[in-house]
Amino acid sequence: MDETKTYYFVVRAFDTNGLESADSNEVILNEGIPVNQFPIYNINSDGRNDIGCFIATAAYGSLIEPHVKILRNFRDKVLLTNLLGKGFVKAYYTYSPPIADFISKHDHLKTIVRLSLLPVVGISWIALKIGLLLTVASMFFFISCCFTGIIWFRRRYNK
Repeated sequence: MDETKTYYFVVRAFDTNGLESADSNEVILNEGIPVNQFPIYNINSDGRNDIGCFIATAAYGSLIEPHVKILRNFRDKVLLTNLLGKGFVKAYYTYSPPIADFISKHDHLKTIVRLSLLPVVGISWIALKIGLLLTVASMFFFISCCFTGIIWFRRRYNK
C-alpha cells in the first residue's frame, strides 16, 4: 500500500447461499494511520452494530463516488471535530437509514437527490479547501451582494 494515499475500506460478507451481510463500519487509512477514530458504530438509536446507508451513497450508488468522498471528508475533517458537528452526525445516522433505503429503490428520486446534494457537496468542497469560517464568510458576502443587486435593480427600474 502506498502510504501517501488515503484508502477507504468497507467489508460485506457472503455465505454459500448467496446471502449477504450489512456493510461493516468504514475504516479510513491515511498514511497507514486510521483517520476516523470517532466511534461511528452503535450510533443508531436501536443499538444495531452498523451505521446503515448514507443518503449520498444511496443517491450516487457507491461509497467511492467522488461526491460521496467529499461529503465523507467533510464529515471527518469538519463535522466530527466539534460538539455541534458530532451531534448532527449522530442525528443523521439515527434518521437517515430508512430515507436512504427508500432513495436507493427509486431511480428518479436518486437523480433528484443527486441534484439537491450538489450545493451541499460544493460548499463542503470549498470548506475543505479554504476552511469553514472563510466559507461561511464568503457565503454571507455573496448573499449580501445578491440582495444589494436586487435592491439596486428594483430601485433603478421601478421608476
